[in-house]
Amino acid sequence: MEEDHAKSPARAKSQQNITSDILLPDSVLEKLYQNYSIKQKRSGLICFLLTSILFDLWAIAIPQGQTYGSLGCVGLFLLSNLILLVVLIFGGKFKDIVWKVAPYLGWTFAFLQLALHLILKDNLIPKDSLGWVMLFNFLVYIILPVPMKYHLIFFGIATFFMYMGIITGLAQVDSEFWRQ
Repeated sequence: MEEDHAKSPARAKSQQNITSDILLPDSVLEKLYQNYSIKQKRSGLICFLLTSILFDLWAIAIPQGQTYGSLGCVGLFLLSNLILLVVLIFGGKFKDIVWKVAPYLGWTFAFLQLALHLILKDNLIPKDSLGWVMLFNFLVYIILPVPMKYHLIFFGIATFFMYMGIITGLAQVDSEFWRQ
C-alpha cells in the first residue's frame, strides 16, 4: 500500500507528459462542444418550463383587466407547458427525440403566450409584462439548451421586436409614465 503511494506522484507526472497524436479539426471540436453544452443545459429547460408555468399561474391568479379570451389562452399555454414538462420527465422511448424538439417548443409556447397575452388584454399599457419579457429574454440565453450561434440570437431579437411592436402599436398612452 505504501509503495502505491510512493509510485503515484511519479506515475501522475509521467501521465502529464503524455501527449496525444490525435488532432481534430476545429469544426469537429466545435460540434463536440455544442453537443456537450446542450446536454449540460437540459436541466435548464425544466427550469424554463417551470418559470413559464409560474407566469401562467400568476396571469390566471391576478387577472389585471384580462378578457376571458386572454385567460383561456393562458390556460391553454399552461396546459401545453405542463404536458411538455411531463413528457420530458417521463418521456419513455421517445425521450431523445422530445429533448431535441422541446427547447424550440418551449420558446415558441412562451413567445406565443406573451404575444397573445398582450394582444388580448383590454387595457394594455407600456409597462405590461415588462418583467416577464426581461426574464424571458434572460432565460433564453442562459438556460435554454439551443446552440447560441444562430438560434438564440434569433430568439432574443424576435422576442424584443415582438414586444416592442405590440406595446408600440396597441398600448394606451399612460400620462403618468412621462411625469415620473
